[in-house]
Amino acid sequence: MGIDWPLRDLFRRYWIRVRNKLILANNRRRNWIRIEKEGHLPKIVVHETHETKVKWTGRVLTLIGVITSIISIRSPFGIGLSIGLIIIEQILERIVLSITSAFVHPLPEKWDNSTWEGNLYVGTPSGWSIGVIFSEKEMAEAFFETLYKWNNGESTDREENIICSFVDRGDTYTTIILPSPQREPAKAAAKEIEQEQIEQGKIRDHHQLLFQIVFYKNFPNPPDAHFREFKNRYSGDGLTLFPVLMTESVRRAGPANGLPPGLQLIDDIPEIELENITISELSDLDENDVEYQFIRLALEEIELEH
Repeated sequence: MGIDWPLRDLFRRYWIRVRNKLILANNRRRNWIRIEKEGHLPKIVVHETHETKVKWTGRVLTLIGVITSIISIRSPFGIGLSIGLIIIEQILERIVLSITSAFVHPLPEKWDNSTWEGNLYVGTPSGWSIGVIFSEKEMAEAFFETLYKWNNGESTDREENIICSFVDRGDTYTTIILPSPQREPAKAAAKEIEQEQIEQGKIRDHHQLLFQIVFYKNFPNPPDAHFREFKNRYSGDGLTLFPVLMTESVRRAGPANGLPPGLQLIDDIPEIELENITISELSDLDENDVEYQFIRLALEEIELEH
């Protein structure tokens, strides 16, 4: 006999929360200490805050090795202990200290995800455009201003500063838009930190933490959804995002600017052209994909709360 729906949902809710806590705890642990394979011996990467402990551990082990060698000369136990201490000392000598820095991608001054009403897919011989539909002009301005900041003020994203991804989840699909971790300002900030370490005569493994907002929205995906047509016909040549407003006054006014009834262009907010576009099935993602990480670690838990 199968598990009834309420019990299965309860178990899934519990499992997602436990899984996410374990993953986050492991990520925090990796920031402080982790083991990496390098050659035949492991390399231990330890955060620089533990530098003193590492040094004194090595000194104490060396002292123990000297004392035991004197006390138990030619003793099998002493020889074995000395060999063990030598191996441990070799591992300690391979410890690499790490530092952590933080970089914050531009954030909107204000954001309300509930005002993102939908996507309007427009296919033409020259390519695809997507109207991002908002119920409040203020949020449309915040959205597009943030995209422009991610793209260093440019209207065309030729350097793939912005990631725009669509994930087909069956009955729904998720639109995910976020800054690329390879944005030049982030790389420049990391390079500056590493150069400072070199100038100070320090060799450190640098781990950069990136903080950002992820614009996302989950939309219905019925058999006649326009997203399905876009997914099947999109050729991978980039697309243009443009702002669209949907308000009660617009709904009453009827069609405008050639758009469906209830929608109108926001003329004073410039559109932006994107190059880094991906369309994927949820089952095609792996744990290294940013979409997988966001859906599994954030969106699923958010959906449980609603």
